[in-house]
Order: sequence, then C-alpha cells, then structure tokens
Amino acid sequence: MGLRSRADRPARMHATDVRAGAAFRVVSEPLAFYPAVEFQEGESFLADFFWNDYETRIARYAGTNEFVLFYPPKAAEVESGDRFVLGEVVGKVRMDLGLVRVTFRPAGDQSASE
Repeated sequence: MGLRSRADRPARMHATDVRAGAAFRVVSEPLAFYPAVEFQEGESFLADFFWNDYETRIARYAGTNEFVLFYPPKAAEVESGDRFVLGEVVGKVRMDLGLVRVTFRPAGDQSASE
C-alpha cells in the first residue's frame, strides 16, 4: 500500500489520546471491539455502518508505556508491528464519544523504535 493511500483516509482516535508528531507502533491484530455508538433508539444497525470501514487496534507510543486505541481504515492495510508517525487532527467524528479524525504516515525504523 502506498503512502498516499494511507494519507487519503484518516484514522479515528480518541481526542485525549492524540499526540501529534509522535511515533507509535501497532501492537495488536484487529480487535473485535468498537465503542458503542447510539444514533436513535431502535436504529442500532447504524453503528455497524459507522465502524464498517475501520479496524480497532492497540498502539503504543514510542519510548513510553502508553497504549491507546487506534482505529485505522481497513483500506490502509495496517498490520501488527507497523510503525507510524501521527499527524494532525483533521476533523471531528463524534465529539460525544471524543472521536476525531487524524492523519498518520509510515515512520522510519529509528523514529518509531521502542
């Protein structure tokens, strides 16, 4: 997957977990977990559409013991062990859940080492 295709589709993260410019490593396979999303009573099927194109991963910021949830788009083909640098917040997704959209790009071997 090319750099452009990953940058074209931002990931989702909890706003309190964003450290713009920080290097991180994906340390999990996709998890069978997504934050609960409520739209309107009786419309729980909408939550599936909200998360349909995303995975839930655990990421660890380089040089720390800080683990965070990272929701990359499935199309980015993120794998456990991949290293990235977190970009900037480019939009809000659901502020009631504290979710924002963030850019990310592959990191060089040294910048995201543990």
